[in-house]
Amino acid sequence: MKPRYRILKKHGFIKFEVEEIQLANKYEALAWICKNQLGRRNLTPEQKYYLMGKQYEAEKAAHGGDRKSTDAKSSSLKANLIDSSKTCDRIAEENGVSKDTVIRASRYMRGVEIAEELIPGLKQSILSGQTKVSKADMHRLAKAAYNDRAQTLQDILHPELKAE
Repeated sequence: MKPRYRILKKHGFIKFEVEEIQLANKYEALAWICKNQLGRRNLTPEQKYYLMGKQYEAEKAAHGGDRKSTDAKSSSLKANLIDSSKTCDRIAEENGVSKDTVIRASRYMRGVEIAEELIPGLKQSILSGQTKVSKADMHRLAKAAYNDRAQTLQDILHPELKAE
């Protein structure tokens, strides 16, 4: 139970309302969380960029993933899918950025998540601004072949050790 909710329950004189929402799947829930977190004013630039990318990827997954794929099971399924460019445009407009920024944020988010898989705790350090990495470096990590990821991350974190 969240601390604020626990305090409200403990002190019965504080009036509050809880609004339950229905979401179709975990991706819709993740997109909802990201969208609401993006409304906070105390986010670091890294956190905002990460959340924008996470929201985009979650919304794409919630609506069927890759819309360019031709192996959809039925035309009714295709009719229900939301065009990813519209999703990207909407997220860009909501955040006052370009469509390209949303796409780059998605790559950045993937790079940060790969870094977290390789070194647990690194995601928090990057998003808090404690560990400085460039967006380009996170894009490079996101694009790295699976077997090259660990070395790519080491090169990013310790460029002075990179073999010539």
